[in-house]
Amino acid sequence: MPDRYDVAISFAGEDREIARQIAESLREHDVNVFFDEYAAAELWGKDLYQHLTKIYEESRLCIVILSESYQQKEWTKLEWRSLSAVSRTRDSFTILPIQVGPKPKGWSTSTVAINWSKSTPSQVAAAVVQRLQSIEKPKPTGEPSTYHVIKRESGWSLKRAGSTRATSLHETRAKAVTAGKELAKRHAPAELIVHNSDGTIALREMFAEEGK
Repeated sequence: MPDRYDVAISFAGEDREIARQIAESLREHDVNVFFDEYAAAELWGKDLYQHLTKIYEESRLCIVILSESYQQKEWTKLEWRSLSAVSRTRDSFTILPIQVGPKPKGWSTSTVAINWSKSTPSQVAAAVVQRLQSIEKPKPTGEPSTYHVIKRESGWSLKRAGSTRATSLHETRAKAVTAGKELAKRHAPAELIVHNSDGTIALREMFAEEGK
């Protein structure tokens, strides 16, 4: 499945104006951005949590406006957990934090955030464009992804072809294969290649898009 958006924006309602300024500047830089005001018809009648989770899974990056409101609201706490889960399973997906107000409690000192008080929407958009140029391009429509189940020194790994790191690690090959099938189905069209301990191929399985 190709990425649907270049960037999605996660924010609390109190920070909507900041999100709007960033979204407008991203559009001016020809970045395909998901901002809820641009997708009112798409969101109408949908389960927001499930639909937004799908949006994040289909985006290359996500800007998170980290303010006091974002940290306190139950909805945005839930959204943050969803984003974190996506970032752990997709190599190319990155969370880009923008700090609004004091530094968030518990925020890792090793994680760099843009300070909104020292930035402009245009500067944020330019940084996003630079990041997009540096990460892997989305595959053309219809081109299948390939996932490999490979023996490690300890356990087994599930790894997407072309990725520099494993998508997930597992104690047994059976568990890695199960995870690989679930991932391949979710990102169909895709191929799962299962290797033996010596690296030879034990199994190849294709997963087609639903309805095809």
